[in-house]
Amino acid sequence: MTEAIERAPLPSPRSALPRAHGGRTGRRWWMAVAAGLLLVLALALRLGYVSETPGYVLRHDAIDYDTHARSIANGHGFSKTLARGRPTAVRPPGYP
Repeated sequence: MTEAIERAPLPSPRSALPRAHGGRTGRRWWMAVAAGLLLVLALALRLGYVSETPGYVLRHDAIDYDTHARSIANGHGFSKTLARGRPTAVRPPGYP
């Protein structure tokens, strides 16, 4: 009753390491690089637009959002001047 048991060869320690190119590790690295480049491009476009429109005048909604931003930056929280000192949902926090 002695039968030879065949065993699969054990993988070498090198094959257990993550691959530098390709595979999950390489894909994550490329995604991180692509995301970083996208952020840099978006920032460059915004800065370029701002530098090309020096005489921009705030109108309509932009005035309200600017009022909220200045109030928060000065440490006063959300502006209460937009609704005459009452709570309002006209300009919700974090709305673009």
